[in-house]
Amino acid sequence: MKTINENNELDFAADSSPQAWEHYKKYWSGNFDKYNLDNPCFFNYVSSKKQYGNKPKKKNNCLYALLKNSNDYKPQLRLGGETDFNFSDKRAEHFKTLICLEDNNKQENLKLLKRCQKMHNDYFNFSLMQTMGNMQGFKGRWCEDRLDRFLYFLNQYYELSIEDRQKNADAIAEKSVIILFATKPNRKYLVEYLNEFSNIYDYCKKVYLIGDEDFVDELIVNGSKPINTGSDVRAYMDIAIRFWEKKERYFKNNSTY
Repeated sequence: MKTINENNELDFAADSSPQAWEHYKKYWSGNFDKYNLDNPCFFNYVSSKKQYGNKPKKKNNCLYALLKNSNDYKPQLRLGGETDFNFSDKRAEHFKTLICLEDNNKQENLKLLKRCQKMHNDYFNFSLMQTMGNMQGFKGRWCEDRLDRFLYFLNQYYELSIEDRQKNADAIAEKSVIILFATKPNRKYLVEYLNEFSNIYDYCKKVYLIGDEDFVDELIVNGSKPINTGSDVRAYMDIAIRFWEKKERYFKNNSTY
């Protein structure tokens, strides 16, 4: 496979690199045994062949886990890496502006913000997400790349009755914004995937390794609120840190980390 940068290495998104996939394989394999986490691949459109294929891009590559029984590169269910809480430099600058508009606990909150920035590309801040159905786009754009807000809207889907969740995907989209956000051809795949989980707690346990249902409720409640003030930023940082601490305990309790 041809390499492309000055270090003779491929350029990867931090949450979808080979190193990140070694981490996913170590802790998520039991939750996603239908997917080939042991052998993630590229899944990019190859214009010369007019189809998707296992070929890297020039930069910001991502690896994906396909279903174990998959033998082609047609659009299909596949798992990708995802950064849970966005504390990128650009997002942190916005949070810093909100913090500096308030006098209350300004220095303490700015110090905490730096701590969260350092966690942005940490393995504690990475999880897996289904690619079919544009969940990553929904989280990034509709939910401001906030995990808590994503769970708030995802929970609305799981609050639908089982009967509603088994209807035609377009009918479900009338009641669920996360399904509505997906392109029409892919809605049925997203519904199929989400229905593999019994409820929001089952989803969080298997996808985020968070089994504390009370804490999941806190994430959902916090996700229902906008971030307009420095105090809102502080509440968001506090719940992100607690999330990372819970994942860290999971890793330590389930393997040598």
